[in-house]
Amino acid sequence: MSIDKAIKTPRGYGRQPVMQFLEISQGERPSMAIAPAKYIPVQQQDQLFNEWYTILAGQIVAFDSAGALVPANGGTAQDIVYTANDVSYTVDQADQTILVAAAKTISNGYLANKPSGWAFFHWYSSAIEDRYYNYILQPRVSILCDYFISVPLKLTAQNAFASGDFVMPNGSGQPIPWDTVSVEQVCGRAIKVGTALQDEGLAKVRTMKGMGLAGQDTGGMLPHLYGTHEGGGAITTEILINICAM
Repeated sequence: MSIDKAIKTPRGYGRQPVMQFLEISQGERPSMAIAPAKYIPVQQQDQLFNEWYTILAGQIVAFDSAGALVPANGGTAQDIVYTANDVSYTVDQADQTILVAAAKTISNGYLANKPSGWAFFHWYSSAIEDRYYNYILQPRVSILCDYFISVPLKLTAQNAFASGDFVMPNGSGQPIPWDTVSVEQVCGRAIKVGTALQDEGLAKVRTMKGMGLAGQDTGGMLPHLYGTHEGGGAITTEILINICAM
């Protein structure tokens, strides 16, 4: 049969079938409009802006039922402990229309959760948005889901880490060896656990040329590895972790 070309008549502009799929971003730092929960107690003060951080870099985080980020807790509900630093600053988890009025503890304020990613920078309290019209330091944050990182071995619970161990969060979102109970809590793998030496990182230690100083008053140690172990003494061990896509 011969081919006879013709003029096709358009069918108009009716609704086309919807493709139920959307490519958004690479998975290392997923592109999402997310922020930490306003009721998270403060942890550390930023001396430049005189504001407080609620989540610190290196913490493992999860989503609460409202879609806000909170510390991951290894699947066990945790108390929320407000101190004097939270008074008139942090939103009260028990009544999220008011600020914390006095130091107190809310039993099981954090429900059991599963890890979604890691904080890779400090997060300011989102309660700032509720206290000012014109002052928002950090309206949105991002999480790290697939990368190679270094963290200090600073907790007693981390002493059991060995190279090759899977990683899970403890009750406050700090990395600890996987307890082999729930695979849903695995959020990385300790590729190497060893002495916290400079290992190709000396270029990152800030020094003053010609002064003969170790740099940043850390004895030549990279700043993120400098500090005190929970059990006493200086941090001496580094954990190199390959974060897995959760």
